[in-house]
Amino acid sequence: DLFVLLDLIGAPDPMFVNHFDNTIRWFDELIYAERRLHKLGLLSSHPREVSYFRKDINLGPVEDDHVPFLQQGVPVLHMITTPFPSFMHTLEDTAEHIHSQTIENLTKVLVVFLAEYIGL
Repeated sequence: DLFVLLDLIGAPDPMFVNHFDNTIRWFDELIYAERRLHKLGLLSSHPREVSYFRKDINLGPVEDDHVPFLQQGVPVLHMITTPFPSFMHTLEDTAEHIHSQTIENLTKVLVVFLAEYIGL
C-alpha cells in the first residue's frame, strides 16, 4: 500500500522533503527514526541539528519513476535529494560523489522505518 522511491540518496548532505500530502504520516516516521537514531548516537558524520528530512520546505512533486504508481492510486513516498546535486547527469556523476557515511546513515533510518512499517 506504499511505494518508496529512493533517488539521489548518496550525495553528501542530502535534503528530503515530502512531495505528497497523502504520505505525510510516513514522512513523519522517517523524521522520528532519524531523531531516535541521533539520540542513540547511531548516526555518524551528521550533526544532530541538521536533519535529512525537512517538513518546513515544500517543493511540490518531482517528475520521476513513480508516476505510473501515482496513476494507479498508489501512495508514493518519494525520497529524492532536492535540490538536485550539481553533478547529477553530467560526466562528474561518478562513484566519487557517493558519500559512504550518508549511505550508512540513511540505511539505518530506512531499516528502522521499514521495521516499524511492517510491525516488527
